[in-house]
Amino acid sequence: MMEKQQTNETAYELSKKLKQVVIVLAILGALLTIGAVFLRLWAPHLFETVEVYTTPDGGGVDYIPNRELAQSLMGFSVFTVIAAGLCYKILWHFWHVCTEIGRDNSFSPENETSFHRMANTAFLISGLYALKLAFYGGRTFFITHEVLTTVVMCVLIVVFMVLFLLFGVICEALSKLIKNAYEIKAENDLTI
Repeated sequence: MMEKQQTNETAYELSKKLKQVVIVLAILGALLTIGAVFLRLWAPHLFETVEVYTTPDGGGVDYIPNRELAQSLMGFSVFTVIAAGLCYKILWHFWHVCTEIGRDNSFSPENETSFHRMANTAFLISGLYALKLAFYGGRTFFITHEVLTTVVMCVLIVVFMVLFLLFGVICEALSKLIKNAYEIKAENDLTI
């Protein structure tokens, strides 16, 4: 009896710590998203201009507004908000997993479902990054004509796409693992 109570307390403490991590991640995500969107709104001249050399020898630089670039970057802001919302959905499902851990019910159908939903959401985000790569990657090059900027942007998009894809695979594997553990636990409970 004492051992079971100690296990419950340990599970509850682990759940509390994991929920604290979720809260910190949610706050950091909110700060990054709000920062990215509001920086674009507060300082549009930083994002909506293109350098133009005014003299043939490159002595003077002028910044002129570029409407196509502004529209492209508005799409970036919208994408950032959508991706952030989907990341919050993942955190919400992980919060449910933490709650089940706190109840000492780690191997449950609820956790299997939560991990499966987290995987599907991560795959969706990865797919959105693939679309972003297809649409914004080439478009940015043709608007700004800057190879280095376009390459760096495309590499970052690919990195995020692969990270979310790997996260989705890990979550799906954990979902299957939890399902198998739950079935084994149920069989053992029936045997006893």
